[in-house]
Amino acid sequence: MADFKSGAFLECTMTSVLTIVLGVLPCLLAACTSALAAETHACDVLGKARVAEVTGLQVEEVETQAPNPLGQSICFFSLPDQGLKPRFVQLQLTDSENPALKSKQMTAEGLYSNNMSFLEGARAVAGIGDKALWGGSGLTLGAGLHVLHGDLYFSIMVASGNPQTSLEQASILAKTVIKNFDSRH
Repeated sequence: MADFKSGAFLECTMTSVLTIVLGVLPCLLAACTSALAAETHACDVLGKARVAEVTGLQVEEVETQAPNPLGQSICFFSLPDQGLKPRFVQLQLTDSENPALKSKQMTAEGLYSNNMSFLEGARAVAGIGDKALWGGSGLTLGAGLHVLHGDLYFSIMVASGNPQTSLEQASILAKTVIKNFDSRH
């Protein structure tokens, strides 16, 4: 029987607990890390410096929004206003590996197809991802560049005040998003 007064029992118990914790901790960390890696946030693939470089404007603030129930995350870049017209860049992103999207038994392609079925007058944009549609500019439903790239679906809206400039800048930023997403996966 262990001698409680000598501390041998306590030492043995602490050693056992420590061994279990140290043995289990790496497994828990590995599981958590892989789960987090599957959840790419929009701000992970588009940064403040790149937005400033492409738009030629200083980014005033970056706001992040946690993923919604479909796993879509948002990264919002505030740009200096032009009179009464707000200027900004917004990236909304989800990928098929996101657990929230998987739990709904949906894919990025399914979400893209569903969303695009509601857009009227959208035009195809060549050379970006597997499919890309321009829904126009401004604060209207479906505005922005909608891109499907493998298991990734994102929309990027650039409010520059000029529809052609908005499309050009959104196209450049979309290629950045694809490059950065691919390098993470």
